[in-house]
Amino acid sequence: MKNSKIITAPITDSNTLEIKIVKILFENGDFVNKNSIIFEVETSKTVIEITSDHDGYIKTSHSVGDIIDIKNVLAHISNDKPELKKKSENNELIVSKKASDLISKHKIDIKNLNLKKKVIKESDILKYLNKSDNKSNFNRNLFQEKVSEVVTESKKNIPHAYMSCDIKFNKNEFSKLNCEFLDLIIYFTYKNINLKNYNLFPEDKNEIANITVSKEDNLFMLKITNINQFGIMEIKEKRDSIILDLYRKGYDFQNNIPFGAISFSSLENTSINIQVPIIYPDTLMIIGLGGIIDLDSNLSKISITVSYDHRLINGHQIANFMTKLMSDISKKC
Repeated sequence: MKNSKIITAPITDSNTLEIKIVKILFENGDFVNKNSIIFEVETSKTVIEITSDHDGYIKTSHSVGDIIDIKNVLAHISNDKPELKKKSENNELIVSKKASDLISKHKIDIKNLNLKKKVIKESDILKYLNKSDNKSNFNRNLFQEKVSEVVTESKKNIPHAYMSCDIKFNKNEFSKLNCEFLDLIIYFTYKNINLKNYNLFPEDKNEIANITVSKEDNLFMLKITNINQFGIMEIKEKRDSIILDLYRKGYDFQNNIPFGAISFSSLENTSINIQVPIIYPDTLMIIGLGGIIDLDSNLSKISITVSYDHRLINGHQIANFMTKLMSDISKKC
């Protein structure tokens, strides 16, 4: 558009590097007034409205769901009404030159792209190729295929935040408990967080603990239901039981999905110091355990990291939770 003014993705805070378009409040070619709302976008912390700085005719090449780096162009506004391509009667797709070149080079059938957009850009083809390459390079089970899709969307759409701490404990006292450290973490997590207070999830989802389990280098997510009713040893017995069922009967997809509100991932029997897990959609947090490290003949430590959805729970709440968790476990062992 000649003599056009540019609307760019705004800088909202020091932690936000990109925004996601969640609503477009105009059609290309519309006349908009100065200070009228033209976009709603999602940042790492909230949804904000973007207004026009000028009067004029507006045009954008973006669609709802697009991820835009801050300072990049969102729209153009001009005094002259833009010439818009007429929509074809058969709803024909518009393909950019770079996208077309990639489609030809890789012999891609457009029908396989499964895109709802009417304009196909180079970035759409690159995403498709990357996804196809990932699928062809790994022999993954059905659950891992689902996890791959879920965590990709999770990293893109959920404002992750992380907090870590070391928990020191008496290893002799811990050995007397005859359980995994994971069992302690699960037990005290549900003692210290009342999910009902958040009013975010259905009742049954509040009483499910999700546990990641590796079997023959394949990842699975198992769940313990009615978790609030169990003591430490009962949690251990339930966890042992569902893992045994995994080896005997295979993975029951129907009864393990959907997940609960809190997930757990443990590497306590490895030499890994810290793990930072990725939170799953529709969950509050995932707690990752590193390996147990001996400090001396009596004292050991383990690192835990909480990945949480910053839209649902804030850092102050997580800090209080982790402080209480450390205190409870130090009293236990």
